[in-house]
Amino acid sequence: MDKATELRLGIKSMLSQYDHYFTRAPHTRYWLVVVDNHFEDCYSIFIYMQRFKAKLSKSYEIACFARDKDLYTISMP
Repeated sequence: MDKATELRLGIKSMLSQYDHYFTRAPHTRYWLVVVDNHFEDCYSIFIYMQRFKAKLSKSYEIACFARDKDLYTISMP
């Protein structure tokens, strides 16, 4: 499998995870966080959710992409 196809499949997987955790609950805010994870040599993407006037209670890792600069210059001209 070439790198561009691998990236497309990773993005497709990330979007399905995003739809799973983004429940559109009322009085809830959501945000995405991208982390440069040098321990696992990847970029991790998390979705956080917080109910109104409550502590942050949940975060989920929805994707992990390889830290390969050439991979992203191919797919994002």
